[in-house]
Amino acid sequence: MSATTDISVIVPTYNSAATLGRALQSLLRQQTAARVEIIISDDASTDGTLAVAEDFATRYPDTIRLLTSDRNRGVAVNYFDALSQCRGRYITDCADDDYWLGTDTLDNKFRALESHAEAVAIYSPWMEVHPDHTIRERAGFGRDIPAESAASHEFMLALLRRRRPAAMHLSTVLYRASVVTDALAQRRDVICNPHFGFEDTSIMLALAAAGTIIYDHRPSLAYSVGHASISNDSDAGRRAIFSARASLACRRLALYYGIPLRLVADSLRHHLTYALGQARHSNSREVKREVARAVSECGISLGLRGYVLRLLNL
Repeated sequence: MSATTDISVIVPTYNSAATLGRALQSLLRQQTAARVEIIISDDASTDGTLAVAEDFATRYPDTIRLLTSDRNRGVAVNYFDALSQCRGRYITDCADDDYWLGTDTLDNKFRALESHAEAVAIYSPWMEVHPDHTIRERAGFGRDIPAESAASHEFMLALLRRRRPAAMHLSTVLYRASVVTDALAQRRDVICNPHFGFEDTSIMLALAAAGTIIYDHRPSLAYSVGHASISNDSDAGRRAIFSARASLACRRLALYYGIPLRLVADSLRHHLTYALGQARHSNSREVKREVARAVSECGISLGLRGYVLRLLNL
């Protein structure tokens, strides 16, 4: 990847025909002195998403590039494949069912990073938009994150413990592309692992480990709560697999960054117990076995040994 523009905006998408246009319009409304490209990466959608993406790419050929796949690869692989095609010095993203606020959020972040050479990224609060139309502001960590500091350690712990609200929302982050590409070059299996089921935590940890992250107090994203997604699925088996894999990922990331497992043990226990509960409602023997393997690999006593054995024997 060679930087030939200022900012690349990744829009990973799958079966989002009803909301993708709104997301793209919010990006196109941004007014900035930066050179911007938008990369839509469609993960083999089966509804009308691809037609929406093709329409926007045709109407804005100088700004939008469309990447497609003939098979569904999952959110992490889809995101990192798009990242590998980015030409910008800085990268950000927007989920296909969310949208950016205002018209100057991108320019504000761009100018901040241009004037703070020590910073690897900048992030901001977001607005949660609930199905009942209530709106709640989330600040996440809500302050600067200096490199190699107590705050940086606290931030990394918050990410690994998967607390809610999240310490940071990746779609509010503008980061230096070189930081993540360097991290991928060092340990791609840790940063981009298709079995993790997510891309955001590994990227945010890489940023926190690399340098200072600065905070812009102005909300920049409308995040849709309650929509169907990999972490909010109606299928108990898929929920179980996601939670089990995310727990394994957090364990491996903690080990990679030198975070003592005892500091994340309670969170891993909580999420693995949830995975076990969801697996119990699944009719899939393989789901139950995968969750049990995750419990075994994490090596944390859940006080549920008999329960795990019953899952394995079903």
